[in-house]
Amino acid sequence: MRRFPVQPVPVRGSTNGCGDAFIAYFLADYWRHHDVEQAIAHGMTGGARATEWVYALPGEAYGEGEN
Repeated sequence: MRRFPVQPVPVRGSTNGCGDAFIAYFLADYWRHHDVEQAIAHGMTGGARATEWVYALPGEAYGEGEN
């Protein structure tokens, strides 16, 4: 079994959708490069980015920030 270290990130919005973001980023990278370590790192980036939003998607998806 392989283990990958994780690092906590500050949550500015919520953790809602972080797992979905992780797997989306992971799979996109893994299917492209077939490198598990690189895909895990990419997945962590996606999961961390999702903590910046209050909802599961960025505010623009809900019409926030539009005039």
